[in-house]
Amino acid sequence: MVKCINCGIEKEASEYYWNNTKLNGLNSYCKDCANKRSKARYKEHREELIVYSKSRSKLPHVKATRKRYVEKNRERILNYYKEWYIKNREKKLAKNNAYNRNKKLLTNDKDVV
Repeated sequence: MVKCINCGIEKEASEYYWNNTKLNGLNSYCKDCANKRSKARYKEHREELIVYSKSRSKLPHVKATRKRYVEKNRERILNYYKEWYIKNREKKLAKNNAYNRNKKLLTNDKDVV
């Protein structure tokens, strides 16, 4: 049993994420507290994290890694998108129709002016 430094509740080791830098090999926060901290940090620093993520995705080694992953898992990715489309067909069609209606309205407004 390990005691969380945030909530103070003793929990099983399976309730903690691994952290090899600690003597017992477990994070100091239980999974529940770690998730709450992570969500709070994201909420507080959302804009900074988005900018960081976008800038990182443009780095050559990140692009190369993504490209290798897509090439290696092409069939799996395509199957995932096909299954998603089948499950969400109505939702996708409604979204496309709304987009097309708005686009048509915008082009008609430009013609009038």
